[in-house]
Amino acid sequence: MLFSESPTISNVTDEATETYLNALIKATKLWKTARKVAEDFDETSKRLEAVVEKHRIKRMDKFPEKVANKFREVIKEYVIQNKVPNYQGLSKDGWAAVSDIFDALCNGNMFRNKKVDFSIAGHGSAYYRQYGTKEPEIFAQYFFLRTNNCTEALKVLKENTPELLNSLEELFTLYVKDLKNL
Repeated sequence: MLFSESPTISNVTDEATETYLNALIKATKLWKTARKVAEDFDETSKRLEAVVEKHRIKRMDKFPEKVANKFREVIKEYVIQNKVPNYQGLSKDGWAAVSDIFDALCNGNMFRNKKVDFSIAGHGSAYYRQYGTKEPEIFAQYFFLRTNNCTEALKVLKENTPELLNSLEELFTLYVKDLKNL
């Protein structure tokens, strides 16, 4: 190779600068998109918080009897032997997720409550004493229901908490759309 054919420092520098600038432009676009996603998510999350508060079940004697009866029916349906529920089946079909959502709406007073005979799953009241746990838990469980196509479990939410379901769907759609942009 002749000396004149070898890359010059200015050519290498120009290429490195161009590569660096292109990476910087991409990173800036990604950062702006991520920031927009965070702002949209925060705004939607605040609306979800208000809807969750609206649907909060302050006392267990005010728990929707229709939902309690459905949970009792589901528990009976999933018993395998000696009155032991099939928790794997309950989870796979979304019933544990719906129970978690209602446990969150009750501030954890449904799960492990000896007076409640319809609890499938939940976290309990100690978990929900921590600020900011309800909405992410509810969204996580909804995300599970949607991504696993748990139509019967989603139907219980639709029939009993339609406004909550709409807010969760809005947040889910925003989340999925913005994931595609990243």
